[in-house]
Amino acid sequence: MSQNDIRTYRGRRHYSRMIFGIGLVLILGWQLCQKETWNLLQNWNDPGKRPPEILNRQEDIKRTDRVLEILSPEMLEDIQDKAPVNASETRTVMKIWNYLNVTDINALEKASLGKVLFAQYLKQPGAYRGCTVRIQGTVRLAMQREIPEFLKKKDDKTDYGYDFDHFYELWIQPDDNLAEPVLVNTLEIPEGIALDEPIQVPIVIDGVFFKLYLYEGAEGMETAPCFYAKAPIWYYLPQLKIEKFAEEEQKSIQIPFIYILGGAFFLGAFIFWIIEQRTKPIPPEEPLPEKFELPQ
Repeated sequence: MSQNDIRTYRGRRHYSRMIFGIGLVLILGWQLCQKETWNLLQNWNDPGKRPPEILNRQEDIKRTDRVLEILSPEMLEDIQDKAPVNASETRTVMKIWNYLNVTDINALEKASLGKVLFAQYLKQPGAYRGCTVRIQGTVRLAMQREIPEFLKKKDDKTDYGYDFDHFYELWIQPDDNLAEPVLVNTLEIPEGIALDEPIQVPIVIDGVFFKLYLYEGAEGMETAPCFYAKAPIWYYLPQLKIEKFAEEEQKSIQIPFIYILGGAFFLGAFIFWIIEQRTKPIPPEEPLPEKFELPQ
């Protein structure tokens, strides 16, 4: 009986391996034809994933102009930590927002104290309240928030009201504390960033520290450091288009299925040949003679 006869144990094992190999080839071949796989391979070793070294500037503790110039000591004293933004804090928030809206991003970058450890503004919120600090981490969720009509500025004659229509909430996982998030409210976000869904976007952003914000988390009420910012100074989004995907609506490479099937057939045949070689029975050794003739 042949070793490849399906009725034998060795034959069944032989054909099972062959079918498994062809199936694996089909799955891998199809996956390699997907746009997401090509993008992942292209961006695997992209040096742009890491922020420039110049952005890693640490806190300058000698600076005397730490607090944002538009904030008075009285404004900062009224801010309550571990609580949502209340009515008495609305005017302060409005003043920060409108200042960020009209200030150049380069000026805000110069005003930044540099990178501050998460533990510092978590345990000493009063020491950093009103200061612009640098946050580096990964955006996990981005949401757009609309400004209510009654809070928008009606004309230029009054100081009360917002000068813009909406802003964005960025929930960031800081690099120096992966367990707790940071909330950064910003006026601008990178083009192409997804909203209202889990994401992973590395980012560096300068924000004005406001308070420890109370919010409803998965395990009840939790607190997170809250910042206000204008826009990221650095971020990384994998390239959305490469030469093979010139059209945005193209979802995958249009390779005819017959080519995929043919490639799978030849690769399966190669696997079959390897299995065939490995399962060949070992030829029996030549039988020993019944007796040896000793030389006289």
